[in-house]
Amino acid sequence: MIAARKRVDECGFTNIVFEEGDFGMASVNDGVFDAVVGRRVLMYQPNAADAMRMLSRVVRPGGIVLFQEHDATLGPVSLVPRPLHARVHNWIWETVQRGGADVNIGFHLESLLREPGFRVEEVRAQAVVQTPTQSHPIADIGRLMLPRILGNGVATEAEVEIETLQQLPLPNRWGGRAPLRTRCCSK
Repeated sequence: MIAARKRVDECGFTNIVFEEGDFGMASVNDGVFDAVVGRRVLMYQPNAADAMRMLSRVVRPGGIVLFQEHDATLGPVSLVPRPLHARVHNWIWETVQRGGADVNIGFHLESLLREPGFRVEEVRAQAVVQTPTQSHPIADIGRLMLPRILGNGVATEAEVEIETLQQLPLPNRWGGRAPLRTRCCSK
């Protein structure tokens, strides 16, 4: 939100306002928002269908609802086995799931959006393509999530060798789950 507000100020826009809230904002008037944007939000909702119904009420007719949700369904893929990478990926996704997320939300997005009356223009999956010159930040993500991985009992300190990933040559550091994205929806 801070970066978005800064960008609006830098561009000199005066007709854009950002509101931060939760899906329990029952007091918000109907049709008050032109757009609702979320990233990795629906996957953590206890009832994503209820959240979408609330959004259908507060977004004006013709408004835009845009979400990017990550999905663990399309597991790590590689032309050659990457066991350490796959293990860390599994730890990350198990930690996310133990945190209450629906790690398969991507395949539910279309119905979640259509049920309250949104017109779905596009739902797509994207994958990171690993090349010898572009690496996947699995070690960095694993390092950032390490307290949660350990705290949720997903792995022990003895099992985690996160530094090993940084030492692998770039082609061996590949692994990618495809974030499923909903491009644009309108009411």
